[in-house]
Amino acid sequence: MARDLGVDAREVRRMKSGQASVKPSDVAFMRGRARKRAQAILRLVGDGLDAGPGPKRDPNAIRAAFEATIAAAGGT
Repeated sequence: MARDLGVDAREVRRMKSGQASVKPSDVAFMRGRARKRAQAILRLVGDGLDAGPGPKRDPNAIRAAFEATIAAAGGT
């Protein structure tokens, strides 16, 4: 989170503890980042709601595809 916001990790801890204020723009930015990551995960593994058990997928291939999707979306 600190890297995404461009702040020191201590600043994020201060925000979490209530010692520092959180800007609405930072909240909006992180929500957007979380949505992109969630969408990337769902594209890779599916939501599982309407599909039965599928073929076993290689965890390394899933991780590599996820990281590539996040990098392409501008995340880290």
